[in-house]
Amino acid sequence: MVEGLAELKAGDSRADVIRRLGAPAYSIGMPDNGQYVEKCRFRAGGDLIATIELRDGVVTSIDKAAR
Repeated sequence: MVEGLAELKAGDSRADVIRRLGAPAYSIGMPDNGQYVEKCRFRAGGDLIATIELRDGVVTSIDKAAR
């Protein structure tokens, strides 16, 4: 899972994220100015590894947790 995180970048699709990291441990979505914004948190071994924001199913930011 952590290896897949290194491959992700802004512009990747939600499907790319799920394929590389699996389902998020936590996800929340809401409309924002005509777009659908989703924030997803991913964990490995109980530790937070990243928070990823998507807009309309496209990655806009990746916040990797310090390890």
